[in-house]
Amino acid sequence: SREMKHLIDKLEDSSCLQNIPNNFLANQNTSSIFCYVYLKFFIDNFLEFNGERSTLHFRFFKMVLGSTVVFHENEVIIKSWVSFIINHSLKQMLNAGQSLNYLFILRALFRSIGNSTMDSMYQEFLPHLKNILTAFNRYRTSLNYGVILEVIIEISLSLPARLSNLVPHIPLILYPLVTSLLTSTALNSQGHRTLELCLDSIHSLFVNNVVDDIRNDILATLCRRTSQNAEFNNYSLKLIGKMSGAALKPYQFYQKLQFYKNVPSCSVNLNHNGSSIPLPIPIYDILDSCVKLLREVTGISTSSTPNDPAKEVLIKYSLDAWEVIKV
Repeated sequence: SREMKHLIDKLEDSSCLQNIPNNFLANQNTSSIFCYVYLKFFIDNFLEFNGERSTLHFRFFKMVLGSTVVFHENEVIIKSWVSFIINHSLKQMLNAGQSLNYLFILRALFRSIGNSTMDSMYQEFLPHLKNILTAFNRYRTSLNYGVILEVIIEISLSLPARLSNLVPHIPLILYPLVTSLLTSTALNSQGHRTLELCLDSIHSLFVNNVVDDIRNDILATLCRRTSQNAEFNNYSLKLIGKMSGAALKPYQFYQKLQFYKNVPSCSVNLNHNGSSIPLPIPIYDILDSCVKLLREVTGISTSSTPNDPAKEVLIKYSLDAWEVIKV
C-alpha cells in the first residue's frame, strides 16, 4: 500500500511515468499481482475519489478493468470487490459533493461487466440490480437538467443485465426511459431502442400490466417528440403504433384535468377563426403558466447538450413568456 501511494504521488507529478502501470498490467507475470495491489489500495482509499486525485484514480481503475480482456484471472480478483464498489458508490453518490466521480466508477464497472466473456463478475453484480435502479430513481427525481441526470439515465438504460433478469424490474426502468425521451439526442436514441426492445421481446399482456400506470406519460412524450425532433419523429410514430396497435390493449387517451372553481377576474379574449364567440382566458392563469415555464427552463444552461432541439424550443417559449410577464 505504501509503494502504491508512492507511485500515485510520482504519477501526479509526472505523467511520463504512466508507462509503468501500463507495463505491469500488460505483462502476464505481473498483471494479476498489480491488479490485486492496486484494487486493495483503491478500496482502502475509496473516499479519495471525492478529492483532487479523483481523475488519476479513475484512470487507474479503468486500466485495471481493461486488463480483464487480456488476462481473465484479473476478473476473478475484481469479482471479490464488485459488491463493495457498487454499495459504497451508491452511498457516496447520494452524500458526496462530487457525485459524478462515483457515477463514472459505476459506469466503467458496468461496461466492463457487459464486455466480459466470463460470468463471474455478472453473477456478483446481479443481486444488486434492484438496489441500483431504486437508488438511481430516487436520485433522478431530485434533478431537472444537467450532466448528472444524463449519466444516471444512461447507466439505467445500459445496465449489463440480460433481458430475463431485467423483466422483474421493468417498472423501475420505465421512469428513466421517459426522462431519456426528453433529454439529449444520444439518450433519446437509447430510450427509443430500450422501449422498442421491451415491446418486441416481452409478452404483450405483461407489458400492458407494467406500462398501464405510465402509458399516458410515454405516449405523450413520444407525441411531443414527433413535433420537436425531426430526426426521431418516424421512430417515435412507430413506437406509438406499437404501443397502441392491435397487439396491445387499445390506448384510450385522457387529459389529466383539474377542477377549479370559477372566480371572476380580469381576462383576455382569445379569438379563433371560424368562431364569432371569443374565449376568455383569465390573466392570472396566463401569468401562472408563464411563471411555471420560466421555472422549468431554470438550470437548462448547465446541460451538456445545449443544442438539443427540445431545449431550444423550451427556451423560445420561455422568452415569449417573459415578454408576456413584462407587459
